[in-house]
Amino acid sequence: MSPRIVFLTSDQPVARVLADRLANTTGMVLIVQQVDTGARPYSKWSNRVRSVVGDRVVDRLVHRVRLTPEMRRLLAFEERLAAKAEGYFLDRVPSLGLRAEWPEVERIETTDLNAPETIQRIREARPDLLVVYGTKILKAPLLAVPSKGTLNAHTSLLPAYRGTRSEFWQCLNDDPSSAGITIHLVDTGVDTGQILFQKPVETNWPTDPFMLRALNNLMVIEHYPWVIDRFAQGDLKPTVQPKGEGHTYRLSEHTREKRLELMRRLEKELGTD
Repeated sequence: MSPRIVFLTSDQPVARVLADRLANTTGMVLIVQQVDTGARPYSKWSNRVRSVVGDRVVDRLVHRVRLTPEMRRLLAFEERLAAKAEGYFLDRVPSLGLRAEWPEVERIETTDLNAPETIQRIREARPDLLVVYGTKILKAPLLAVPSKGTLNAHTSLLPAYRGTRSEFWQCLNDDPSSAGITIHLVDTGVDTGQILFQKPVETNWPTDPFMLRALNNLMVIEHYPWVIDRFAQGDLKPTVQPKGEGHTYRLSEHTREKRLELMRRLEKELGTD
């Protein structure tokens, strides 16, 4: 008998494709989609000005003042790479017999997966497993809901590159040895749970983080259902991660300077402009 699955994710093409695959291969009973509120953390001074002249005027002024020509070039560079990688990913979805559309499974939206009302709705679904991809950190009250645990897919070979934007740091550090996916149990740490499955990514190196992410997404879609089934059947033995190994990357470390550094190198190595 298939375990009852609640899928926790965000709204992006890979989430919809993975949801479609899980709907076809597991006992998924509910999708919980984390949505962005769109709120922006302005300063008191900025909020005061915006209340007088409006967001659009202030945004135009900030854009002109803050964005140097090199920063504009960086944004255009990243946009081109992201579009190419998304096209690569979506071109391969039909060959998998899948769609980049939400399946006909109940789906709810929330701005906070850890909110009491969200946890209560998930509890009502009586999940055996929570299956996670592309969400913010889950806290202990939510992790206590499923009877058999919570699984997450992370895009590095843990314990290397815990945290956010793994592919960016692998490319910046010129480190193909840690590129791949890990499916692991979730605990209250950041990507520190016991490992169930790992697979290196196959790609030419050097590459860019957007294409690397697309390749990782395809591997997650391929292997996640198998891991869920084997774990639910008791056929996968979790492996404890080495303690104290691997840096945990924060979003605050993904700075303009680091992004510019990677752009300049990729332009030389990949001939990308």
